[in-house]
Amino acid sequence: MPSDQPIGSLFPRLFQRIADSIVIGESIFIDDNLSGNYTLLDYAYEGAQKLTFPNILRFTATIICLDGSMTATINGRTFQVGKDDLLLVKNGSIVERVTCSANLKTIAMAFADWKQGELMGRQIMDAESFLVHRSIPVQLHLESSLRESYVRLYQEVKLLCEKAQGPYRDALIGHFLCMSSDLFLSMLDEAGKNEESRSREQEIYLKFMDDLQLYASRERSVSFYADRCCVSPKHFSKMVRLASGKVPVTLIKDRVIIEAKALLSSTQMSVREIADTLHFQTDSFFCRYFRQKTGMTPTAFREGQSAPESINDCA
Repeated sequence: MPSDQPIGSLFPRLFQRIADSIVIGESIFIDDNLSGNYTLLDYAYEGAQKLTFPNILRFTATIICLDGSMTATINGRTFQVGKDDLLLVKNGSIVERVTCSANLKTIAMAFADWKQGELMGRQIMDAESFLVHRSIPVQLHLESSLRESYVRLYQEVKLLCEKAQGPYRDALIGHFLCMSSDLFLSMLDEAGKNEESRSREQEIYLKFMDDLQLYASRERSVSFYADRCCVSPKHFSKMVRLASGKVPVTLIKDRVIIEAKALLSSTQMSVREIADTLHFQTDSFFCRYFRQKTGMTPTAFREGQSAPESINDCA
């Protein structure tokens, strides 16, 4: 898949002028819209790419909502994010829809590649190890006193970044990211203690949704996902249906289609390249699969119309 970079992709569209952002190379982007009247989805700068949905994130992101609200559908789950909420979304997630209130105020951080974590050292390894066993995205709530302290820290760091230069500025940002990582991991750990109250069907369903993010492009059998949950396909199907109201086959197809739509709407890949990426044997089979689920061909979807399939649609 193409590797879009955050400073040429999504995050600069969300906040203020690019010159006001904290950027390190092509891998780290930090910004806010705490001052001025900029809103999350209205901002655009010269040369910005059109924001389309569904959209595959090429970076891991943390968004802290300080006022207002936003609703985001990510990886088939809908999150209502309100004041003092934190949303953590991993690289590779599919954002299907985002809406927000006019008064939304946020701090957001984007990391194009967590492996470029030289600034964060141990925290990067701890985070990757911790998150691999979590249901992602993760939504947390900050107590008001913690939120106020964190915002003050962020604002001080931003002021200091204006004074520091070169490697000293990068080191300053690295220390801030380390502190942020430790704080968020601590919150995740505390939240994890409450997950023991989850029902068995909820655990299996969330595990299934996470596995779909990782494997749906190449694994479409129910038995594969049942094996990963260490249960029989019959029991797996029953648990998923109890938790979601849908059978696994439907959820697998939904995920494959949303990945296909994301690639069609946010990349210049050909239909054949997308079919290969999603491990279909032929592009013709991919076209039939897509049309059966959506009622239109991949080409028609990309063009934004439900025109009848032409000979060239699957060429």
